[in-house]
Amino acid sequence: MNQLEFNNSKDKPIFIQVDPWACLYKLEKGERIEFAFGGSANESFSIDEYDEENHILTLECEEFFVMVDGKPVHWEKFQSNVEN
Repeated sequence: MNQLEFNNSKDKPIFIQVDPWACLYKLEKGERIEFAFGGSANESFSIDEYDEENHILTLECEEFFVMVDGKPVHWEKFQSNVEN
């Protein structure tokens, strides 16, 4: 399984949208988030930064997981940490 980690060292929050599922995660200063996806090395990803706060992670795979307390949680069970 491939893993990607994002850390926020900035003084303001950053947002990470995971496409094609449009899941949205917010990281405050000092927070981190890790995503796990795919099972083979040929599954790829791209990261686009639209500005200092907004990033889009595009995964070329069937599904992904968010690592919570060291355990993978399927994206359908944790689609966002942003409150409305």
